[in-house]
Amino acid sequence: MDKKCERMEEFIDIDINIANQLYKCYDPKNKVSEIHLFKGGRSTTNYKIKVNDEFFVLRIYPNDDKRCLKEKKIADKFKNAIPVPQVYYINNKKELLNKDFAIMEFVEGITLDQYIAEGNEVSDKIFEQLGHILAYIHKDKYKLEGFLDENLQLVDGLPPILEWYHYFLSQKAGERIGEDMKKQIYEIINEKYEQLKKVFFSSVLCHGDFRTNNIMVKDNKVTGIIDWEFTLAAPLYFDIGQLFRFDEQVTKSNEISFINAYNLSSDTVLHKDWKKLGKIIDMANFLCFLNNKDENKENLYEDMNKLLSKTVNMLQEDL
Repeated sequence: MDKKCERMEEFIDIDINIANQLYKCYDPKNKVSEIHLFKGGRSTTNYKIKVNDEFFVLRIYPNDDKRCLKEKKIADKFKNAIPVPQVYYINNKKELLNKDFAIMEFVEGITLDQYIAEGNEVSDKIFEQLGHILAYIHKDKYKLEGFLDENLQLVDGLPPILEWYHYFLSQKAGERIGEDMKKQIYEIINEKYEQLKKVFFSSVLCHGDFRTNNIMVKDNKVTGIIDWEFTLAAPLYFDIGQLFRFDEQVTKSNEISFINAYNLSSDTVLHKDWKKLGKIIDMANFLCFLNNKDENKENLYEDMNKLLSKTVNMLQEDL
């Protein structure tokens, strides 16, 4: 369902001795006996570590932008409300590795994209849970789109979503996709402009990367929503577009279960064209990746181009 894309940052390679040094900052009395690198994720490096008979996640952050503090705030905010891994310890002193790191709860289960890749059919119950969970996340409202600080306060406002398309298309992203694709995107935005203005006028707390590889499941139950490092304020369809980005294996019954649960738990009823709105806003995500000036990410750009083309073709059919 959610294919693996090229990482934005290189993995940070450590051995068990370094893992032990990091862990002992949290718990000096015990020792790491096993480490295993998780290959998923776009930016952070994550290791499953074993201490005595218990498992934890050692999460190492690539940049100095206080993402570890933001994830701690999220974990505390949603504790006992939705399934979010708890953050037991954070260290942003950069005394080891010159990186921020955290010791986090290990969530049982497998990612939803792995579950689907193994040939399993996703139940309506899982999508019902996701509807309730996403509605709960979206309860916090913001006046503008923007990045959030470690207290989930708006610190860097972004231009309105509807301005993103022209911004990216007039730069590197526009060069990478070609004139024909640019023309089609402008046609979609212009055709839907008045509708988009009405539904994109307000922002909510968004996970920011609500894809199936950040959703953990086990025994027909959502066990965790992971990787909150890209949390931001954006229109609610930002998360929905990512969840349904790969919708070939999502049944109509799955969609209905999600919609009903979301509307039941939210004070905002989803627009009747909720899926198309999610697709339109997700186009901006693809363009953002394609606007990267790094010429050494050809696989990433190829993936984003394919996703963008597929989305544009689907939306063009409704014009």
